[in-house]
Amino acid sequence: MKGIKHSGRRGQSLPKRALALSTLPNDVIHIIFTHLTIQDLQNLSVLNREYRELLVPHLLSRVKAQWYKLIDESEGTTSVLKKYKYVIHQLRIIDSFPYGDWQIDIFQDVLYQLPKLQHLLINTVSSSGWLRYRANQTITKLTLYSEANVNDTQSRLQPHNKDNVTRKLNTYHPLQMFNVEHLENFKMLQHLELEGYHISWDPGSIRIPVLTLTSLTLVDCQWNYPFELKHFNYNNTLEHLSLQFKNGSTFEHSERFRDFILNLGESGGLESIASLELIHNDVKAETHHLNVDETFLKRILSGKGLPNLRRLVLRGWRVNCAFYWHRLVEILQSKQELTALDFDVVSSFGSGINTGVVKEWCREMCPWMKVCLNVRELQKA
Repeated sequence: MKGIKHSGRRGQSLPKRALALSTLPNDVIHIIFTHLTIQDLQNLSVLNREYRELLVPHLLSRVKAQWYKLIDESEGTTSVLKKYKYVIHQLRIIDSFPYGDWQIDIFQDVLYQLPKLQHLLINTVSSSGWLRYRANQTITKLTLYSEANVNDTQSRLQPHNKDNVTRKLNTYHPLQMFNVEHLENFKMLQHLELEGYHISWDPGSIRIPVLTLTSLTLVDCQWNYPFELKHFNYNNTLEHLSLQFKNGSTFEHSERFRDFILNLGESGGLESIASLELIHNDVKAETHHLNVDETFLKRILSGKGLPNLRRLVLRGWRVNCAFYWHRLVEILQSKQELTALDFDVVSSFGSGINTGVVKEWCREMCPWMKVCLNVRELQKA
């Protein structure tokens, strides 16, 4: 790239300065990198050492590791995580290893070396009991999920497995139980995401509530009496609640979930919620048991149970009422504190609804609100 010639105060010419990516301010570089894919960044990093050092914080801010690699780190066989400890903000453990959950304290042996670590994702088929014996004071976000299509460290570590041949995990695993008391040693935790857990604990057993959760995401989770979702909010700090269901979920057919929906917006315990997401990822007709009708919306937007609601997301649920869309704007006007509405629903009237007209009504009558509206025709079983 050609240099740029600058003039001094007395007509003297300053030395030419070549413009290069590495000479730009860090803020500008960060903006540029946000427009590039990971593959682009990787290709750029192999050009030379200067670019590689420049890209390390961006390429290694989120890393993945298998259990056997974490064991190598704890034993000092490798030191990759330690080398880049000041740039790693997120770590995903991609294979499930029940023995490691209970018998190897990676929080003490490995994660303490990562002072910038904020988000930990653990692929596990274990219940949450093992976390009672672990502690960390830097993690602010924890994700517990289960994914079977990954290599299993346990087979690699077997003595007779000389060739380090890995196998796929068995897709079957017992019911996973979750108890919020098991996280009492994670005092900085603010964001919690659970997938596939049966949530159960006695609310009266929590003597000293230590968690101040601000965000809770539950994916294909279920719960039974006497537990209620408001028990996550015992310090009244929860601001974001997301309930997501994938194909094949049966809990949304249960009486327990139906009671939750019927009382949502009326019962207490969730007054601090500012963002609510109810997401259904199955578009089959027979599985749509939540009807987003006028009564449902009025209860959520006008009820006393969610006075601080500012954002509402409803995706994949069913709309039955033909006249409902003509009443939508009137319902939204009753909640002037609401700033964002995201509707992606299915309806037997989907092909006959002019969503453009409805959105135009919303823009004219509710200018303070950002509305995303999509109506799909209900598939016949």
